[in-house]
Amino acid sequence: MGKGILLWMLGVPLPIILRSPCSWLPSVRDLDWPASRRGRALAIAAKQRSPMLPDVPTSYEQGLGDFDCVVMYALFAPAGTPKPIVDKLAAALNAGLDEAQVKKRLAELGAEIIEPNRRGPKPLAELVRSEAKRLIPILQAATGK
Repeated sequence: MGKGILLWMLGVPLPIILRSPCSWLPSVRDLDWPASRRGRALAIAAKQRSPMLPDVPTSYEQGLGDFDCVVMYALFAPAGTPKPIVDKLAAALNAGLDEAQVKKRLAELGAEIIEPNRRGPKPLAELVRSEAKRLIPILQAATGK
């Protein structure tokens, strides 16, 4: 859990916190959140509402436009890894993600598992390329580099 969330839970006023629900939601779930909270979630920085926070609108619904800041986890192999090994790793990961216990636990943590057709080396490479194309100009504008 991030320091900002912990301070907020202790009653320290904070103007804004940008965090993935996976990093803080499990910690506040037992606090009768949102009824006991001192602040409020204004938006989920994503195109779709989170199943963990269905009453919190998306950044798109709030009129923030292309403010999509979704946390993702991926498994990468070193460049040049033989395709049979990559395929075996991808198959094992997909099998694990499709297990009922894994799905249940990840849902409890606030994580969403992407559909099988969006998993694997090719969709991941496409996602990395598209995110780099989208984010590099923003980072360059912000840092002047």
